[in-house]
Amino acid sequence: MKINFIDAIKDELITCLESKGGKLGGNYINNIRCPSCNEPEAYTFVEDPTIIHCNRKKNCGLSIHAKQFAPHLFCNWSSRFPATKEDSKRTAKFYLKSRGLDTSRFEFEQGQWKEDDWERNTVAFKCDWTGRRWHRLIDPPTGVRKTRWDSGNGVAYRGYAWMNRQVDPEGELWMVEGIIEALSLQQGVGIQAAATFSSSHVPSIFYESLERNQKIVIALNSDSAGKDGTLKNIQKLKDLGFSNVTAAQPLVGMDWNDLLVVGAFKEENQEQTIKDALWHGRLLLASNFAEYRRVYEERHGASEKSGLYEGLLEFRGATWFCKTKKGPSEKIEYIPEQSKVMGATIHCAFTQFHEEKEFNTNHNYFIEVNSETKPESRIIQMNAEELVMPNKLKIALKAKADVLLMDQSVPVVNALAQLLKKQNAPVIRLVDRLGYDPQSGCYLFGKMAYDQRGQRISANNHGFFPALGLRCSSSAIIEYGLDKHDSVDLKSVIMLLHQIYGNRALFALSYFIATLLKHEFLAQHRAFPFLSITGTKGSGKTTLVDFLCNMFFQLWSGITVKDASTIKALARLFYHRNALVTPFNEANGSLPNNLPENALLDAYHGGSLYDRAAKSQDSEVIGQPFDAGLLFVQNREPFTIAAVKERVVTLRFLNTEEGGINDDSRKAMRCLEQYNTIKRATIGHELMGKLPELKRHIFAELIGFQDGLTESGVQSPRVAFTHAVIGSTLWVLLEMTGFKDVEIEKMKVIEELRDLALLKDRKSDGSNDASAAFFEAFEQLSTNSVEVRGECFELKEHVHYLKDGDKLYVRFEEVKRILKGAGYEIPVNLARSLEVADVIVDKGVKIHGVGGVGKEKHPNRWEDNKQRCCWILRRPLD
Repeated sequence: MKINFIDAIKDELITCLESKGGKLGGNYINNIRCPSCNEPEAYTFVEDPTIIHCNRKKNCGLSIHAKQFAPHLFCNWSSRFPATKEDSKRTAKFYLKSRGLDTSRFEFEQGQWKEDDWERNTVAFKCDWTGRRWHRLIDPPTGVRKTRWDSGNGVAYRGYAWMNRQVDPEGELWMVEGIIEALSLQQGVGIQAAATFSSSHVPSIFYESLERNQKIVIALNSDSAGKDGTLKNIQKLKDLGFSNVTAAQPLVGMDWNDLLVVGAFKEENQEQTIKDALWHGRLLLASNFAEYRRVYEERHGASEKSGLYEGLLEFRGATWFCKTKKGPSEKIEYIPEQSKVMGATIHCAFTQFHEEKEFNTNHNYFIEVNSETKPESRIIQMNAEELVMPNKLKIALKAKADVLLMDQSVPVVNALAQLLKKQNAPVIRLVDRLGYDPQSGCYLFGKMAYDQRGQRISANNHGFFPALGLRCSSSAIIEYGLDKHDSVDLKSVIMLLHQIYGNRALFALSYFIATLLKHEFLAQHRAFPFLSITGTKGSGKTTLVDFLCNMFFQLWSGITVKDASTIKALARLFYHRNALVTPFNEANGSLPNNLPENALLDAYHGGSLYDRAAKSQDSEVIGQPFDAGLLFVQNREPFTIAAVKERVVTLRFLNTEEGGINDDSRKAMRCLEQYNTIKRATIGHELMGKLPELKRHIFAELIGFQDGLTESGVQSPRVAFTHAVIGSTLWVLLEMTGFKDVEIEKMKVIEELRDLALLKDRKSDGSNDASAAFFEAFEQLSTNSVEVRGECFELKEHVHYLKDGDKLYVRFEEVKRILKGAGYEIPVNLARSLEVADVIVDKGVKIHGVGGVGKEKHPNRWEDNKQRCCWILRRPLD
């Protein structure tokens, strides 16, 4: 059955183009926004929508391949079009068809290439001088070179060139870089072509086999490597005695296959395409700038007055300025003049505006500078003032790119500014937040992004996403490398975390996943919970949080609380993450001085943590957006307000002494340590791919979980909701990663989550915040000691208090001193709060160390032989 690639992708592609503004009308799709000029004037054909044409002929007029609009339709060939028993080359055929090639015209094979821990299908071609095949990887891993040679004895390609036919000495022979480009020229234009395999390779053995009168056109790509390779090949041919040698070059930024794909070889276009290529070749071979200018004037920009070109031109990596002067006679009215402007070329890579400053007229310009003496280009940032003021332009170029502006006259500077403007560089929106971007609907992680289908998108060489029209910039260090690990078994990872930490780790993982959907929770329920992980030193809470952050491409551990940090600074730190978890670390049981606890009440509903008056004379108020998930990672919780506690899901981690760590968990931890940052990021990659499906099911399960917790005795609707967010996310995650109902029941995740919700319900009933906070702090400090600035604080029985059933005999002032030293907040009205809560049985009771009697006999005694003044408190029992 004949493969029709266009039919296979047409429906999806049309849907994608409609999402870009395209309007169906007859056999056309109109009003598509052109990614080059950003105007909604591009169109394509319903019958074949793979090429989009910009209708602004004088301003843009480009033909653009559809992969710029829908890159997901031009990748993942092996999974979308796998080989079958009937067609073992099906993947390779679809790949070649997408490149515009007719696979019936040449021989090829579908191969396999395995390297390190990845494996890929390939398009393989035999070579008549060796038994080793050349492979073009299909869907190569990120950052991996796209071609390979079979291992074995004998040469690969050194000295040779590939052709799929015998050389015709009477016809032109075009030398191109790759096999696919050679096939493109043969199919599109009908001329014979040979592949050199590399722009730097000179196939000397192949050249020596040819007749010396063979007409040869060196047609390597138009980048700097292709230009250098063209000159090397031509020199070699001249040394061998070839005389009929010239050059041709495709359009800048395109190769011969690109031209085939965009229709440049169609019958009505091919003659002009070849003429343009040969003309570009003559420009390349010009021996000096004066000759280059004459060739250029054949086709572009000759002044009506003088017949000569006036303006800027680039030659051999330098920028020149062309002008004219009066000639000596009527026969020679004008004489060409030129001056070297700088030993480099400049191009506008993109223009950037900040998403929060969209109406500010100041734009930043990112200029690509290519020095004639340095092989690598450099991107520098410049503002409008630096581009139009001669002296500032000279200083900026020297300081930022080490390029000297030798002619800084006003006409030259104006011509440079006009040149950059005419290049129609894309205007890119700067997003300085990681995570969810509402405008594009994508998740941004520096130089990679995930779209609404869970597909990964990589930024281009300039660091932005052309299809999204944005760049993600962040001070965070992001883990990009996913090329070494293609997949990971999510179920195994979840089982490993469960073996180490129990269900607490799975609840934490679920919170990280649910936070990716925070905007959805706020839209549907106007609320999203906080998470608190508590536990003494050695309980593993920081290790787990680091692991979870790495999973979502972040090499950081969160914000470390400092008393000197202002609320404004903290709000900005939180701002830089949208729908991602921000850990808030080691605050010693308290919030920063400048972050009021009640600020969390509004933040729970998506409000700002920080509001300030705008610097204006009106009533404008600025609120710093808070779109992150907030995770408190501390030895003990800092919350005292019952309404805040209800909004927090609390997970208590245990250390070795408390029985939280055993031999099995240590063994599992050693396995977890084998997951380096790249492999951890691969886990996140797998989860991001499943996020669209996760989202659908999480919200379908949420209400049921909330009702189930209420039926189990959770009285607070808020507590039921916060725990239901965790529960529904975890349940869906377990089901989607292959856990069976029996396995989930054995893990008892539902029962443990219910118990957490019931405990939270009891501790946050809101009857008396100060009283509840005192007993919670008392319980924590009587169980575990806390070290502050080298001093250890703990409450010891028989020293600071005595227990007797539901009574506590407390040395109240001494206990307050210990609590305060350990960092707990002591409310001014604590005594009054305890009285109102009906907790105080009596004050001022004295008990002697040996046998003293107060108002009430007590069987226990203090450790010393002194009377101690106590308060008798009614102790709440769980």
